[in-house]
Amino acid sequence: MDLAMCSFNEIREPMKWDSLTQLKLAHTCLDRINTIVEGCPVLEVLELSECWGFKTLNFENHKMLNLFVLDGVWPKKEEQFDSITILVPSVQFLVIRGNLDLRYVVLKNISGCLDANIDFYWTRGDHGEILQNGGFSALNLQQFLNSLKHVPSLTFGTWFIETISKKPYVGFELKECTNLMLRAPVNDRYQRGMLHIIESCYILETVIIRAVRTYPFCKLCTKCIHDIRKSTNETSPSSSRIQGSFGFKILEFYNDEKAAKRHIGDEAATSYNNVGGLPVFIEFLIKNSRNLQKVVLV
Repeated sequence: MDLAMCSFNEIREPMKWDSLTQLKLAHTCLDRINTIVEGCPVLEVLELSECWGFKTLNFENHKMLNLFVLDGVWPKKEEQFDSITILVPSVQFLVIRGNLDLRYVVLKNISGCLDANIDFYWTRGDHGEILQNGGFSALNLQQFLNSLKHVPSLTFGTWFIETISKKPYVGFELKECTNLMLRAPVNDRYQRGMLHIIESCYILETVIIRAVRTYPFCKLCTKCIHDIRKSTNETSPSSSRIQGSFGFKILEFYNDEKAAKRHIGDEAATSYNNVGGLPVFIEFLIKNSRNLQKVVLV
């Protein structure tokens, strides 16, 4: 069921939507969101788009499987500089995407999450000031990413990757991530963040990079990688990142400008630096992947 620009202000008791499995709410004040969901005992999918009026999504006693928080979400119109807290231990697929007019997002309990798609930025600082080019303090960024450390499949998009690229190294660990998708152009605007994410995944098996828009490849990529290595070693001297090698087995790179599709094994990967037009960043990942078995280029 899709509802937009509705008023739930008079709701005092749970709804009686006993058979509803999917609910999409848009452009709506949701200060009664917990009461609404309480009346949907078999609800599996909840999507919130450009809504306001809530500070907490607390569905700890619910069996919700899919949660989408999209675009322009804020707690209250008169309190736009706050945060939201998400407690949905049953959720298996979580999507947070868009420009959120918040100070931060807290993932307090998403213990059942198996797949998360993250591509958002918040625009407010700790004192409500507008932050140019997206928000995030280093501490908030670290706490948010560490809340995803148990999730086996992760997707990060351009906004979130760019935010990580702009920050000094913070010590987050995505310990259980085995499948990682990065949706961003391979250039100096995003590659620092992409490398930070990859190096924080300790048991990674598959990396998929989708160059979602056409940008010139970074010609200073080697210098960027050197700078990342230097800052990482200085801030985390005991980290496995110093070893300079990755453990993933499969690397897939999808570039809109590439018409050909090639499949190569680990033997060919060592000489792949001779392929014309391959971004330096992708070369770097191939050359430094100790367990690489398969590369897909599109």
